[in-house]
Amino acid sequence: MGYGKENMRRLLLQKTMKKSFLQEALQTLRDCRKYSEAKNMAELFRGAQSLIYYQSYFINELLTAEQEYRRDIQNLQLQGTVDGGKLSFAQSENAARTMENYKKFKYLKYLYELFGEETKLVKKFADKLQDEYKQS
Repeated sequence: MGYGKENMRRLLLQKTMKKSFLQEALQTLRDCRKYSEAKNMAELFRGAQSLIYYQSYFINELLTAEQEYRRDIQNLQLQGTVDGGKLSFAQSENAARTMENYKKFKYLKYLYELFGEETKLVKKFADKLQDEYKQS
């Protein structure tokens, strides 16, 4: 990808949404490691609910970023080359991948997928944690 976590976080904070919301969402992801403790069954449920909530919020942001990226492709095709030639779709797409809208789109897509994977992980271990909770 070529971007460090901090650069991607900064890009997302600056370009897409309110700072406090994103910080809250990322904190929820960080807190998921606590869910391996049997005493946190209520927190496990709340955490899974929060992840699903945040993931649903990212749908709108993701679609907006994808729309901007696709608009860049279209604009590049319409502009053509410096000498007046036309760009193919593949050439326009490659050129658009160097622009900020593509970076934002990819980051949001990866973040959206991360929330989904984390939610699956919480669901996967919920039964095992419930068994441990009953035994303790």
